[in-house]
Amino acid sequence: EVEDKYSRIAAWKPFVDKTPQSSSQLAKELLDKYSAIS
Repeated sequence: EVEDKYSRIAAWKPFVDKTPQSSSQLAKELLDKYSAIS
């Protein structure tokens, strides 16, 4: 299940990179949570 979540991160990461102002904080929070899981 963790791998599936990481695959989702890979899927939306490019979108986040293109819209940093609207997504950077959300992305950071999500990545922090996933980092804690691993």
